[in-house]
Amino acid sequence: MAAFSLAGCTTYHDVALQQKEAGLNSPYYLLQPPVYVGDQLKYGLKDGSGGELTVAKVEPKDIVADSGKIIPLAELSFLQRKDLSTGKTAALVGGGAVATTAIVFVAGITIMAAGIAASA
Repeated sequence: MAAFSLAGCTTYHDVALQQKEAGLNSPYYLLQPPVYVGDQLKYGLKDGSGGELTVAKVEPKDIVADSGKIIPLAELSFLQRKDLSTGKTAALVGGGAVATTAIVFVAGITIMAAGIAASA
């Protein structure tokens, strides 16, 4: 249940791509913020296709998905990384605490009312 609740506390953030030169004809891409193995990404390609993937490997010119699919960084039109949203998490935890308090309060009143009715 907690894992299901926390799944709603994620959001996608843009990852900036900047082409750099390591030397003669050796371009690579700087990803900001960095992308790591295990990150979940949403991407769009210049040809209009796109999708979602989990990163298995980051190479200077490509991202390799855990499915084996290779995404050339030069072909990306956008890249987003799934991150935990602290604002959404705080709202969920705060909202959950309020709801739990309300349920316990109502249950207590109901039990007391049933006890009073039974003794009358």
